[in-house]
Parts: sequence; structure tokens; C-alpha cells
Amino acid sequence: MVSEVLKFLMRGPCTFLTGLTVFSELLPLPLPLQIREPLRAEDLSKVVNSRKLWSAHLHSLSSEIQEIVGTLSYSTCPSVQQLLRRVCVQLSDLAAPSASVVARAVMDALYGSLVHPCYGSSMAGEVVRPLTPQNWPPTPGTLSLLDQIAFMLTHAPFKMAMLHAIKSGGKYLDLFNYMLTLFNLSSDEPTHIQIQDCILLVNALPSKDLLNTICSSLVQHLTNSAHSYTTVLLALRILIMLTEHDFGFYAVKTALDKEELSLWFLFERLSTSFSKDSSDFLSTLSASVELVRTLGSVEGGIVCLGPLRTLRLSAAEVAAHLAWGRRQDKEPHPLLRLEKMLVVCPLLACPCLPCVRFFLRHLAGTKKKERESHHWPQVVVDLVSLVECTLPEFNLKSELEKLVLPGNEGVDGSKSSL
Repeated sequence: MVSEVLKFLMRGPCTFLTGLTVFSELLPLPLPLQIREPLRAEDLSKVVNSRKLWSAHLHSLSSEIQEIVGTLSYSTCPSVQQLLRRVCVQLSDLAAPSASVVARAVMDALYGSLVHPCYGSSMAGEVVRPLTPQNWPPTPGTLSLLDQIAFMLTHAPFKMAMLHAIKSGGKYLDLFNYMLTLFNLSSDEPTHIQIQDCILLVNALPSKDLLNTICSSLVQHLTNSAHSYTTVLLALRILIMLTEHDFGFYAVKTALDKEELSLWFLFERLSTSFSKDSSDFLSTLSASVELVRTLGSVEGGIVCLGPLRTLRLSAAEVAAHLAWGRRQDKEPHPLLRLEKMLVVCPLLACPCLPCVRFFLRHLAGTKKKERESHHWPQVVVDLVSLVECTLPEFNLKSELEKLVLPGNEGVDGSKSSL
């Protein structure tokens, strides 16, 4: 039945969504199961056994599954991508063999998007070029596949299967080194920049040799001013995450020892391109300070996931990495310049509204005596001439006569006629 579903799925583009939906409904839900009460021991064993049986049943269909994953990973349709990721998570959660099939299918597709199908074969008159970004530049298909891998790496079974495939060597190790080289290669191409944001393979703990290579690439990325603050911020956050335990801290320390002035170069770049309006710059500055603080101190408290980090850098080692007091430059240290920029800010006067400013200008231009309270009662005004100038049709005498009512002449005999 599953074989017929897989054949129907790859029949044409019009069957992708339907086939993935049916295949996803057939597969078991990924763990942990959302239930109200915890499972009993016998129920838990049944769940594990059913998943193992599913994995054994699908093992004979590994070639079809690899073809489906490798083909649909190039798709840019959001619906297809969402359903494919759901199916890959369900397959990876069954057992280790199923997770290995999915991981190798995605990495094979990524490898195929970079190199020619004849790569590695000795052809007459053709020199085999090594797998580097200069010889085999990334393509838009590479971006889609890396985005797929970046999402799948958040799922623990897929992550373990991918780390195991990289540890096995061969083309997967070459692909891993290619991505590290691509991460440190600067370019203005939009595809290259987006691919750099998708390289998140170091959010786990690979082997010691791979981790040392990763940390070296991350530290070298900090010293290159051609990279944007977006990727520098990503590298800083990964380094901070790796310093949470002794294993990662030692790898970070070893990489910093190889690049002695890497932190100084980073703060020098931050001090020369200071911009308080850039969110990426402020986040990078905060992460840089956090990395220095994390290297020189050990957090206290109780952690239930494992022992706390016990290693740290001494004050002299931190000062050496920051080149504090060792360089004979006339200019102050980049940290001092950054502190001055952040603390000493120019004070700007509060802007006034235009109407208020014009009113103040009018008051400033008037004479001082005109603003005195006893000045205006002493001014003589001729109402008749004022009416003739401003309201020529207005008869002041007739208007005043209207104010006197017809029966009021005899009431006040002393009132003179107008």
C-alpha cells in the first residue's frame, strides 16, 4: 500500500500535495505524543515496537523515499515545503535507519546541486576541480536545500543522523568543509548572502575535530570586515552558545588563541562604523560584549541538564585577546571609544513649533513699553475716523440711536439728544 502511495506521489506535479498528505496521514505521529496521562510501560513498548516495524517496512523503499525527498526539496512552493518537512520529521522519528535515509537524501541533493554529475570521474583532457565555492558556486537550488536542512536540524533525530553522516567522511565531509568555506567567503550576490544566513549546522556538538574546524571558521568570520553584521551576529551567538560547557569553551579558546587579535579587530570595526540607528549593529555590539563577559566569568546556579562550565579565561588572557595596553597606538582603545560614544551624547535643544517661534519673534520685536499694563489706557482712539476707515457703510450715530428704546425719552429728562 505504501509503495503504491509513493508511486502515485511521483506521478506528476499535480499529485505532490495529495500524495504527501496521504503519506503523512499513514505515518505515526512524532514523539512526544500529546496525551493527557503518561503512558504505561507496556503501552510505551508498543509505541516503540510499532515505530521499529514501520522503519523496517520502509527500509525496502529507501530508494523511493530518497528520490521523493531529493526531488521535492528543490520546490519553492510553501505548501509542498510544509508537507515535505512534516513527512521528513515523521520519518526521522521512526528509528535511526529512517533518519539516516532522510539525512543522506537531503545531503545528496545538496551535493548534486553544487557539482556536475561527472564530478570526480577522470575524463580525458579535463582536470578535476576541488569542491570549493570558487570552483562550484552555489545556486538558487542550493539555497532551497540549505533552508530545508536548517529547518530539519531543529529535530533531534535528523540532527544526529546528519552528524553521523558527516563523521563518516567522504563527500559529506567535503560538503561540510565547503559550507564552512562559503561562510567565510564575502560576496555581494543575494543568493550567497541568503545562503550564509541558512548555515546553522553548528547548533549541536559534533566530534572534536569538526568542532575545532567550526570554531576556527567562526572566529575568522569575525575578523573579516567585508561580512555584514547579520552573519557576524549569527557567528557571535553560536560562539556564546558553545561556551556554555567545557567541551565547547575549550574549542572556542583554541580558535581565539590561533587568531590572537580577532576580538580587537571586531571591536575596532564596531568603533569605526558606530551607528545607533542600526538594529544589527546594536545587537552585534551587545553580543560582542556578552562573549567577552562569558569568556572571563563562570555563571553560578544549578543546572539540571548537566554540570556547569568550570573553565574560564583569566583577566590577563582577556586583556591579551583585546590587545589592552599592548598596542602602541596613539588613538585610545576601541572599547574606550565605544564607551565615549555611548555615554557622551550631544544634547539637542527641544524643537519649537513654527507658530510658537513666530510669536516669540513678534514679542521680541515689539517695544518694551507696549508690553506694560498701564500703557494702553492712556492711548486716545478716534472711533469715528476708525469706523470711516474700516467700515465705510457703518453709521455710528444711527446705530447708537437704535439703542435708545422709543418709550424711554421721558424717563430720563436729563438725557441730551444726540
